[in-house]
Amino acid sequence: MTTRTHPDEILRLHVDAQGLVWTGWQGVRAFCTGQHGQAFLRHPVLRMTESVRILGTAGNAQLISQLFVKHVKRGFPRRIEVVRPMGFSAEPAEALQGLWQPGHIPWMSHTLTQPGYLSYSILAARQDRRAVRGGHPDVGLLRCHPAFPAISFLPQPNLEACFELVSLVVDPR
Repeated sequence: MTTRTHPDEILRLHVDAQGLVWTGWQGVRAFCTGQHGQAFLRHPVLRMTESVRILGTAGNAQLISQLFVKHVKRGFPRRIEVVRPMGFSAEPAEALQGLWQPGHIPWMSHTLTQPGYLSYSILAARQDRRAVRGGHPDVGLLRCHPAFPAISFLPQPNLEACFELVSLVVDPR
């Protein structure tokens, strides 16, 4: 991928069923980068991007959580906008086209913050069994999650059921 974006453009991202990252921005509808998330995150295009817009889907969970870590550690991208997937096509080029439309509805998206990151991080860890310890993601993630107070009163909560609930209700908005 040798293309560049202007820093104040929105970089739209989506991960297809094979785990490859698709991207697009102003004037570029959509194309497959041919890279998986980890490789794409090393691409210099992210340093030049002011804002990323991505659908809040289970397929994008790994990329969303990795983008947030990069945002916190390195300061770029400056803004990660997560869009509700309702009404978007599962086909990557069409989904990215929908994210570009000028009629984008503000209430359908939000800037990713720490609580949202925790939800996507737990979902990504459940999808990637290499990141789990003892059969479920790190309990520390669950203790920091906004839903934890609702389940913490149980004397011995079923952690697997708690992780399942948090990963099913990724964004309760």
